[in-house]
Order: sequence, then C-alpha cells, then structure tokens
Amino acid sequence: MRLVKLFLLNIIMLYFLKYNINFSFILLFIVIIYNLILNNKNVIEGNNDNKNMEDAKKKLEHIEMIKIDGLLDDLIGKVGSIRKNCKGMYSEYSACDKKCGKDSYKYKIYNIIEQAGVDGNECDQVDGFRKKKLCDESDGISLCKYNDPCEKDEDCISGRCDPDKKTCYEKLCDNENLQNCNESLCNNLNNIYSYDDKKYVYETNSTNSTNSNNLTDKICKLKLLTEID
Repeated sequence: MRLVKLFLLNIIMLYFLKYNINFSFILLFIVIIYNLILNNKNVIEGNNDNKNMEDAKKKLEHIEMIKIDGLLDDLIGKVGSIRKNCKGMYSEYSACDKKCGKDSYKYKIYNIIEQAGVDGNECDQVDGFRKKKLCDESDGISLCKYNDPCEKDEDCISGRCDPDKKTCYEKLCDNENLQNCNESLCNNLNNIYSYDDKKYVYETNSTNSTNSNNLTDKICKLKLLTEID
C-alpha cells in the first residue's frame, strides 16, 4: 500500500511540474523523505541481528511522527478535486415588481452550490448575481387601468398618470379639456400654463352642468386672481 501511495505521489508531482512548478518542489521533498522512511524501515525489518536495531526503531518512530502517511492520504484525496468544475444554478423567478404598467421586472438569483477546484472551470456568474427579465402579458402584466397606481403616463391605458396622486385617469386634462380634470390635475395646470393675472382653480360648478364628462359636481376653471377668494 505504501508503494502505491509513493507511485501516486510521483504522478501528482509530475502534474504540478507542468502546472505549478513551486508546489512540485514541495512534493519532491515529500517523495524523498517518504522514500527514505520506506528504505530505512526495510533495512530494520531485514536485519534482526543488528545490535542497534532498537535505536534505529526509535529513530524511525520519531521520523514517522511527521505523519507522512496522513499527508499523502490528504494529497491523494485532494488531487481528485483539483480539476473539479464549479456548480451553480438559478432560483425560480420572483413575482413581478409591479402589478401593471411598463417596466415591470421579475428576478432570479444565481447560487453557487460547489466551488471550483484549483484547475477547474469557474461558474458563469458570481454567487448572489441577480438576473432580471421584463414582465409581459404571460405574467399577467398589462397596462394600468383607471385609478390603478402608476409612475408615468406610459403605465396607463389612457396614457395619463396623475402626477400628484400617481394614479391613472381616463381623459386628457389640459387648458382645452378642463372638464376632465380632477383637483390635483387642475392645480398642476398652473405649472404647465403661466398667467400673470389668472389661475386655475377647482371649485363647485355654478352652472350645475350634467355633462357626463364631468368627473364630479366640481370643475376646473381659469379665473382672474381678483375673482379668487
């Protein structure tokens, strides 16, 4: 068995002579020591008449304290993992980060299961790498409907996202379509259109119009500053 270990150690040393010259010198030293131990032990066992046999045995026992056998077993065990490739896999995709609208993403995480050996191939990604994918109708994601939460106009079917409430609204609210404005959109018109003597206000519709386009019994109006209480 010891000769088998010595043979395997030589094979390992030849491997590192090719790939790692510094480590091969360490193995060469181990081979020499181990070979001396084997020779010394064989001489002792074959010379029963030697008067110094007991002393030689004691020296041998001291040398064997180096535990070369244990080191060889460890090296032989590890050499099989030197060229081991990294193993990893992705998790399942998460739920989409938005319930509707544009730019909704789902994510999956790469987890390394087994690290690569010294001479093995590394994994395609680092441990914990997060990969994202755009969600679509197959994930149940579509454009947001009226009153759905939104971040931008493109999120909404109507193409209109209330900048204050961050919800979708149905109709265009501008200086020509005041009947479609709610309070926050009406107030926002003052940021879009600038007048020195006028201001958009959201107040009760004094005409009590029953026009179906009105969102409530209030309406957005452009009034003179002098008319505003």
